[in-house]
Amino acid sequence: MKKSFQYLDAGVHSVWLFYPEALRAYRYVSNRLEPEVFSEDHEFSEPELLPGFVLKISEIFSWSAGS
Repeated sequence: MKKSFQYLDAGVHSVWLFYPEALRAYRYVSNRLEPEVFSEDHEFSEPELLPGFVLKISEIFSWSAGS
């Protein structure tokens, strides 16, 4: 967590943390204290940074399981 806030303080747009065991992803944004929480049925995207890029969070978790 400390490193995530250091990145945000340095000017990074957002930080995503993925927890495969819990099947959750947390998105931290510099202007908010609490993260957005996403489950495996949501999509990972950052349209301001990667226009058009969308990836299902369940696919990210399937990679971590070695599928």
